[in-house]
This record gives sequence, C-alpha cells and structure tokens, in this order.
Amino acid sequence: MKYLDKVKKSDKIYSLVTSLEYGDKLTVEYGVDRDGNVRRYNIQNYNSINKNRPAYSINEGVGGYGDSMNIEQVTKTQLKAYTFDMMKNKTTYNFPIYQMKFIKVERKLKGEEYYIPEE
Repeated sequence: MKYLDKVKKSDKIYSLVTSLEYGDKLTVEYGVDRDGNVRRYNIQNYNSINKNRPAYSINEGVGGYGDSMNIEQVTKTQLKAYTFDMMKNKTTYNFPIYQMKFIKVERKLKGEEYYIPEE
C-alpha cells in the first residue's frame, strides 16, 4: 500500500483521535489475539492541564484497566506508543491507524456516544 493510500484510509480515525478532549474515549478494533479473537482498544486523552498539548493513552481492557501504553506521537498513519516496565525498560510499538476499525467515540464531558457506521 502506498503512503497516500495509508493516509486516506487513516483519515477518519486520525481526525477522531486528534479531536479527543479530556475524558473522551475512542474505541477501535485492531489485530487478533492468539485464539483468533479481535482485540479491542480504547484511546483516551487524559491531559486536563494543558489543552494545547494533549496526552493520549491506549489500553486494552474494561473501564481503563488492563494493559496500557502512552502515545508519544500521533502521525497521519500511526500512533507511536511506549511503556516502561518495573525494571525501567522501555517498550515501543507503532499502531498503524489504517489497519484499525472504528467502533465508537464517547464524549465524556458532553455525555454523548457516537457510533459511525462503516462506509
């Protein structure tokens, strides 16, 4: 797939991620586990202090609990994530936005939920 095709395919989720405000949550599906079940992730903006510099995290689990990574950078085609283990070892992963499937977005402060059907 050419880069411009990846950008075009990523556009909807990229726009939703960059529009997340404090407390908002975007749910996407990406990849499968070892049993072949689709994995579901929540992307959140957790920075309420500096609105000019949002801070995002991505986690797999219910209610924000479970495996989690911080998102260092949002590009047009990737979410660049990292985490540290208890021994201070850094692990990174680049989530390809163009391979994610949008499920829903929750606007916490407005109390709204949006489901956008697949095109």
